[in-house]
Amino acid sequence: MKSFTATLALVLVVAGSLAPRTLADETQAPPTASRETGEPLDLGTSEKTTVRLVLIDVMVVDRHGRTVPDLTLDDFEIRAAGDLVPVETMDIDCPSGAIDDPESVSWAAKREATPARKSGRKIVLTMDYLHSSPLQREFMFDQASAMIKNGASAEDEIMLAALTGGLRVEQTLTNDREKLLRSLKRMRYDISLWNGNFFHINEYGFVNGLMALFDVLGSVPGPKAVVLYSAMLDVPLDLQFTELAAIAASSRCSIYPVDLWGLRTIEEDRLVRAGGG
Repeated sequence: MKSFTATLALVLVVAGSLAPRTLADETQAPPTASRETGEPLDLGTSEKTTVRLVLIDVMVVDRHGRTVPDLTLDDFEIRAAGDLVPVETMDIDCPSGAIDDPESVSWAAKREATPARKSGRKIVLTMDYLHSSPLQREFMFDQASAMIKNGASAEDEIMLAALTGGLRVEQTLTNDREKLLRSLKRMRYDISLWNGNFFHINEYGFVNGLMALFDVLGSVPGPKAVVLYSAMLDVPLDLQFTELAAIAASSRCSIYPVDLWGLRTIEEDRLVRAGGG
């Protein structure tokens, strides 16, 4: 949901003025409060206070509880003591508004017809070279090529990224399918990728690469789907994954992991069946 902060130029005046105290005032005995009535002490002084900046957090929703996008300063009217006060600036946290909940499709419906796909999505195909074998990378490229050809609408934008101990953006977001397939082919035969040395003794490169990816995607408006191809085994990265999840959420990124071990098993089963084994 979307929230935004409106910054107001608001002047509030507390009645009275600050009166200087004299030496005579100091020598006089201060008034005392009545123990019976509990009234506060009256020191005979007053102060004048001016408030020049007030921050107000506002969330605007429609009758269905969904946040309203595309609001401007002209959409707000703020009054103090019945008088209109100017709104100087407004910072919007989520400019695109609420996101529709995902829709589930039954297996029967999926067999009968192809479900309608939303267009205009931003999809990031991210290939983890640190935790994949050369054979698994072949399956990874086959799956990525199939998605570009058949799994996305014409308006969807796709980005290609590689995790190699850091982040390599191989292709920026584009809906040019031929350009994406050429980039995939180049990656497939790039010696620094298919024959690179990705040995590592810790997961700092993997974590930092993902953080860099989310930082880059944070500058792209709207939600993004990060499809992560990886054969990473279970490792104690709970704290790092918690931090990555927070960064992904702030960048409006959803992560969809694809286990390359599963792709390899499917492919091996197909080869076994084809060979009659």
